[in-house]
Amino acid sequence: MGVEIETLVIADQDGGRLRALPNAFFFLLDGWLIVITDGPRSPASRDYDDWVEVQPATVAGHSVRGDLDPSQPLYTLIDNLARGRLMRVPGGPDHWLPLIPVDTLASMIHHAAVDSSPPPRLLALAADTPNLLPMLTLIAEVLERRPPRGYVPMRLLSWLLRVPGVARFANTYPETLHFIQPDRFELGAMEAFTRAAGVTLPPIRQALDASTRHYLASGGSALPVR
Repeated sequence: MGVEIETLVIADQDGGRLRALPNAFFFLLDGWLIVITDGPRSPASRDYDDWVEVQPATVAGHSVRGDLDPSQPLYTLIDNLARGRLMRVPGGPDHWLPLIPVDTLASMIHHAAVDSSPPPRLLALAADTPNLLPMLTLIAEVLERRPPRGYVPMRLLSWLLRVPGVARFANTYPETLHFIQPDRFELGAMEAFTRAAGVTLPPIRQALDASTRHYLASGGSALPVR
């Protein structure tokens, strides 16, 4: 649960004022305090040179427990596959949904906050995230469903989802397609940081399996197994 306040002041162990964050929103993520602010930095604040911009991929569930918020695109893919709505793979063979398990993201944010020399920007992404068809096949195995076959071009799918009623019926909205893309990313800086910080990146297949099982355990698809 998050709390929004006008200004959040972060203090060091001796009670000294480190940062004043206007328009701050903070919440606990897997045991750590995460702070987000969209306001300007206070003139009274100091030590801005060590701020780290963390750029997360799409959040997958906890790598062990599988906890996954229903608003996440991965949850929508799991739900659509479970309910027989996903007959074709969006995009083409190179398209994928970049993922990061939520507990791995929390660990990376924590280490970036306490590290003495973190990179100015940190991409949080599981390098072993498969392309979309292999990923959906893994999920289908856990759901005991048939995986989708063939592809539907993104441009055509985007047009279809703008036809009145189609997006609601398909449980997919045009803006969610932005998360699915064909481009891969340079992860050298992230991998160097995680090695130096001792951050363990669990196999993404483990997180996908846990996310899907959590979906089922929390009252997911009631359709009979095909």
